[in-house]
Amino acid sequence: MLSSDGNHFPGVNRPMTIPMERVETRILTIRGHRVMVDTDLAEVYGVPTRAQNQAIKRNAERFPEDFAFRLTAEEKMELVTKGRAINGEPGSSGGYRVC
Repeated sequence: MLSSDGNHFPGVNRPMTIPMERVETRILTIRGHRVMVDTDLAEVYGVPTRAQNQAIKRNAERFPEDFAFRLTAEEKMELVTKGRAINGEPGSSGGYRVC
């Protein structure tokens, strides 16, 4: 359910002004799509990864069908070996979901 300001995340009731450089450095190209790892996207919005993923799951009909997908083990390993750390925040997908 959306809060009165249209936000999907409970407790986040402030205008979102995010510096572009904070976002641009986290965008990756995977399977020919420009994406962000779930943990990075949650950090940009200042919400726990678990809450973000639950909101996406609960509101799936509000997002395009290809909004999020899970990385294969090989894709995850490639990101890790390229020095792209994927943190395993408790309750997160461990970096397997990209949006």
